[in-house]
Amino acid sequence: MEEKDVTLILGSPSDAENGNVILRIWKSLGLTYVVACASCHRHNGPMGFHEFVDSIKTKIIAMHGGMTYAAAGDVISLLRNLGRLDTMIITIPADVEARSAIEVLPTGTAGLTPGLNTIRPKSSLENGALVIAQLAGIIYRKPQILEKLAEWYALQLKDKPLVPDVPLVNGLIPIEEKK
Repeated sequence: MEEKDVTLILGSPSDAENGNVILRIWKSLGLTYVVACASCHRHNGPMGFHEFVDSIKTKIIAMHGGMTYAAAGDVISLLRNLGRLDTMIITIPADVEARSAIEVLPTGTAGLTPGLNTIRPKSSLENGALVIAQLAGIIYRKPQILEKLAEWYALQLKDKPLVPDVPLVNGLIPIEEKK
């Protein structure tokens, strides 16, 4: 079985819609990934949460979920205590509660959290997916991922090009009427 670039852990199947925002970007950039649903609240102890986390082989674990988001702290602490300091945990919260839970992790429970946008959560998902893709390209030395990432960013500029001299009408920027 081919080694994957990233493991995405969703808190529950209800996170699938947001998870797909992340996966669409990864797929378009050529990342390989595996997706799991695991809850530290429901699967801890004899239900196998710690064994599951210890079995993850990717160097990048992305975690997305809502509500309290305690799993991120558990995964970070568990891997640290197992001496797995070569694995990066990246948390992508989608709501204020999840963001709050990540903000209060104690010193020594270090994970990355890109794109904390509570106004437009989809931006958090997209920014998280993009920074994880960049990290995977660097860690796994896959220039094709970084090249596709550069292409992705170039496409974003098509809709919003640099305009060094905006033509004015009567001293104002003309605004097209919406239809």
